[in-house]
Amino acid sequence: MRMHDKWTITASAALLMGALFACKKKEEPPPAPTPPPAPTPTASAEPPKEEKKKDDDVKRYGDKEKEESGTVMVLLPNAKVYKEADDSTTHIATLSKGTLVNRKVRYSNWMLVD
Repeated sequence: MRMHDKWTITASAALLMGALFACKKKEEPPPAPTPPPAPTPTASAEPPKEEKKKDDDVKRYGDKEKEESGTVMVLLPNAKVYKEADDSTTHIATLSKGTLVNRKVRYSNWMLVD
């Protein structure tokens, strides 16, 4: 190697090492104190109000339901949607043929869809 190349490599290494040693990590300020937790609400003298069941809630059948998943296409024209597994009740919606619905659970021959 030529003398000039040795000095260039040595000078470059010295500058690199000097730069690394000269850089100091800045000290981070201590974290801000966390605010005290909000006080828990106390029970009022009034009895809790019962939540009303929404009119659009469907009847559920607990352990009798079998969980299902997947998306299916409605094959019947004007398929009626009921609030419970009983076709003698009034229907709440009508689905057109070709509509895609997400299956949730099955009860007997009835299917709960999203």
